[in-house]
Order: sequence, then C-alpha cells, then structure tokens
Amino acid sequence: SMQYGNASSMSRFGGPLMEATFISNSSSPNTTFHVLSDNSTVTSLIQSIDANCSHYLSSSSSSSPMPFDVNSANAPQPEQAIQYYRASSVVLTLDGYNNSATFSSNANMTDSPLPSNMDM
Repeated sequence: SMQYGNASSMSRFGGPLMEATFISNSSSPNTTFHVLSDNSTVTSLIQSIDANCSHYLSSSSSSSPMPFDVNSANAPQPEQAIQYYRASSVVLTLDGYNNSATFSSNANMTDSPLPSNMDM
C-alpha cells in the first residue's frame, strides 16, 4: 500500500522499511520467517532473537537488517503475514503461507490455518 509512502523513502516514519530473515536449522521442514519494520526495530529484534534462539536458526539467518525490496522475487507478500505487532508497525511473515482471507471481500472469512509441519 502507498498509504505510508514508498518502502525505501527516507521520509517514512522510522525511515525506510527494513527486513530480517530467520531460517530454521531443521532440514525437514526448513521454515523461513521474515520480520519487516523500521531499521532500529529490526536491529533490536535480530539481536534479541540471536541471543535467545540462535541454536534453532541456520547461519544463513540475518545478522543485520536489509532494505526491503518490494520488487525482489523473494520479497514477503501480504498474504504471508502471520502476525502484526506494535500497531501494525512490525510484521512477521512465513514463506509458503497463503492466508486466503488477506484479499477477501468477506469480512467474516477466518484466517487460513498455519501449516502443521512448520518448524517453530
């Protein structure tokens, strides 16, 4: 949405939208989460998650925030959001998840269930 301006705009509240990727170290299934928010929030979350969960994560997980690139083939999509935090200024997404309620015009539609085989 353009409601908050271009994701890379320096004039966005909190600055450009940043991303971190967290990949489980389990090979079956290999679960990939993304966190999107402002730079200081993503930096803080990376530090906290690394300090408390590093033994569950692949070494390919983010060690610093990366600019969110909406045009990337691997960019998290709105229908992959599994949780919003802090007045929706932080979002957690899950690769492979498709919440069919995201773009539904039916206000009573419930969210799609999370995959049962994900490594949390």
